[in-house]
Amino acid sequence: MTRSILVSLLVSMGSLAACGGDGGGNGADAQTGGACGAVVQSCAKHDGSFCQDYDAPYDPAIVAAACSGSTVAPSASACARTGAVGGCQSAPDPSHGQAGCRTDWYFAPLTRASAMQACAATGGTFVEP
Repeated sequence: MTRSILVSLLVSMGSLAACGGDGGGNGADAQTGGACGAVVQSCAKHDGSFCQDYDAPYDPAIVAAACSGSTVAPSASACARTGAVGGCQSAPDPSHGQAGCRTDWYFAPLTRASAMQACAATGGTFVEP
């Protein structure tokens, strides 16, 4: 997979918006200096290739609306990380309407190295599953 395709994937999935935790699913976050809260909802692709965790203060109704369609489904729990190659976490950015953190979790066929490269290209922080 080329870098441009990976960056395009991240940008296109950014419309789902999400945030996450410390790998344990509890929302504790050393990566953003404790700015992230507990995961309130997630949004996963049906094919299992991608999932986003949304943390408080994301409004679950807004998340559910953003996570609607034939290829994705919302959940009231954190993403399942079994088999994840890693995550890309971003801190809250009110200037872009992002009230909470998000963590985008990536799975095969994307490799860990490709996920790290794509995450760095978007200014995120790579996190282990």
